[in-house]
Formats: sequence, C-alpha cells, structure tokens
Amino acid sequence: MTIDALRWERLLVLVVALVAAVGSGCDMFSVRDSEYPAAPANLDPLGFSDLLRSTNQRFTRLDYYDLFMPETVFVYRQETYDPRTRAELISRLRNVESTDSAILVEWVWADTTVPFFPEENYRVALDGARYHIYLGGDRTQLPDYTGYSDIGLVYVTGYWSIAYWYDYPESTSAAGCSFFNPGFPLSP
Repeated sequence: MTIDALRWERLLVLVVALVAAVGSGCDMFSVRDSEYPAAPANLDPLGFSDLLRSTNQRFTRLDYYDLFMPETVFVYRQETYDPRTRAELISRLRNVESTDSAILVEWVWADTTVPFFPEENYRVALDGARYHIYLGGDRTQLPDYTGYSDIGLVYVTGYWSIAYWYDYPESTSAAGCSFFNPGFPLSP
C-alpha cells in the first residue's frame, strides 16, 4: 500500500468511528415513543369569526392589527360618547385574553347577505349583533355580560376588517360601561 492509501484508510476508519460514537451516544437512532401534537392555540378567543358566520365569507386574518383597520373607532354607547382608538381596543382585548384564557364570546344576529366575490371597499353593517360573554367559558350558566353592537365591516385588499364598533351593553359593572371598553374592570 502506498502512503496516500494508508492515510485515506485511516481517515475513513476515523470518520466511521466518529459517526458511530456520536450516533450511539445521543440515542439518535434509538426507538422512541411518539409525541402527541400540541393542542392548537385558540386563534379567535373572542369569537370575531362568528361575525361573518351567516355569510359565505370569513376573516382571513384574525390578528387584531389586521382585524381592525388603523382608523377603527370603538364607541361605548350608553350614557357618554367616549370613542376609543384601535390601539386602546387592541390592548383591552389582549388583556381580556390574558386574564381569562377560557373566555367565550358568542355573537348572534340576523343573516347578512354578502356577495361571493365582494368588490374592493365593499362595506357591510352588522347592526344589532348580539353578544353573550361567558367568563370561564361555561355556556351552561347564564352569560356574565350581554349586549349588542353595531359593527361595520369593510373588504380591503382581499380580506375583511372591522371599520367601526359601537357597543350597547345590557349588563354592566358598577362602573357602568361596556365589557369591551378599555376602562372596564376585568372581573364581574
């Protein structure tokens, strides 16, 4: 054998030994139990996808920054006109989710007709969309909060967004404002 062939032979033996040592040392090739997939996160804990339930449409983006248009205004319409910005509303909704991960919001209203292929800037008014809020997610009990909302939807660049939201709570806290209002306390 030549010196070069010996070097290649030693190098090959060294590589095989190294691969065997690494492979056997970390159980890479051992049989393992299969793992169950993680439960999917609730991508819509406050039920906004229900707003288009009676149509042939759906929200394609449920992240709040995509769901609410930049100029979205939330207005609590009980005794005062106190408009809230998109940023305030998003902050409130995220606080609600983090405080009660099992919260359930059901939206119910009369059927709404929407074209199968809406044109750009097509607008739909969901007037009187009723909601029931169940803290802890238990629908077998009476809802903790109820009310109705007038919600304006607009179809922009291929997806639906909320343009405005006027809230008319029927049940309120001692503070007397809407559950969705950023100033409302998070416990009943």
